[in-house]
Amino acid sequence: MIDLLVIGDAHPEVLLRGTPPAAASGALTLGGTAAVVARGAARLGLSVALVAVVGHDPAGDFVLDTLSTAGVDIRRCLRHETLPTALTVRLDRADADRSVLSAPGCLPAFDPLQARLPDAGHLHAASPFLQPRLADALPAVFDAFPGTTSLDLGHDPAGRWDLPPGLLTAGDLLFADETGAMALTGTDTLDLAMRQLGRHGCVPVVTRGPDGAATLHAQGYTTAVGPARTPVVDTIGAGGSFTAGFLARWLDSHDIPGSLAFGCACGARSTGRAGGTAGQPSAHQALAALDGIRVSTEPPTPPTPRQAVRERSSTALLPVQRKRAILAVLATEHAVGTTRLAARFGVSTSTVRRDLEQLHEEGRLERVHGGGHPPPPSGRKVQTAKP
Repeated sequence: MIDLLVIGDAHPEVLLRGTPPAAASGALTLGGTAAVVARGAARLGLSVALVAVVGHDPAGDFVLDTLSTAGVDIRRCLRHETLPTALTVRLDRADADRSVLSAPGCLPAFDPLQARLPDAGHLHAASPFLQPRLADALPAVFDAFPGTTSLDLGHDPAGRWDLPPGLLTAGDLLFADETGAMALTGTDTLDLAMRQLGRHGCVPVVTRGPDGAATLHAQGYTTAVGPARTPVVDTIGAGGSFTAGFLARWLDSHDIPGSLAFGCACGARSTGRAGGTAGQPSAHQALAALDGIRVSTEPPTPPTPRQAVRERSSTALLPVQRKRAILAVLATEHAVGTTRLAARFGVSTSTVRRDLEQLHEEGRLERVHGGGHPPPPSGRKVQTAKP
């Protein structure tokens, strides 16, 4: 039985550095959060298998050859018959500005149920927002998996942050960056976001860029941070390298503070080279980098009275649940106000405004100043809802 099974995205990434029209340098590297985690875990000495989809094209050949050379078992990877391999092109300008252009290729068509999943001690899935069929299948896949499981949220390009029902309750660990954790929960602080995520039964593990990482678990609130690496060549892939390090230590010991520190050491070490995988450390290199990591664990801080009210009133609603609740209110009251909804759900008015804008884009309500109305018949003038 292998140590780690990773399911998710894998594709080439073209890195260009310089100022248009000519780039000073360029490189072809391995991209995709799942692929970066798989390669990083293999580099740390774990036996790893990846289930992903690529096309029948040279880009797909590059991905599979690169992973296989790194020691990742690719025998369960799928090759799409008609769609090409996904591809990302990234331009890092001399002024530190970054432009990214991605072609999704076969990623949206990826269905893990088409592959025969091998026996493994742990199942890790990544990038559900880029792969809707994967997201829909994951609750059942997690539920049927005999070992422990984890999910890496990645980024939601649509900005909706809607996950299938049951996905958060099915996993043991949830990896996210700070922005994603707050966006998923519709909260304004990391503390509230981690509390809400923890209510779903998972242990939230949140990366914070140069501020390290944090997690909320049974023993308390643990943070880990190390001295900034100088120079930082490239931060792309640091999150995947962190996850690989965290899982490598956690699968060995289930020591969450130690896993957080080891993940930070791996993530920081990876920033010393360009590309998501070139700087990934070996186990020996990661252990050497642990010396500069500071870890602290504190008992969970009781919420302030205001936070307690917000937590009770929000009942840990995710954005998709909150939007359904808004439509239910709209069906009975025929108008919704931003301020009243914010108080009802225990979130900020900016969060409610974002929900209303998304419902308006979906054609499910008419966005007006101060709130929303049902979509009016053609030609009917809407009234402004009271805040």
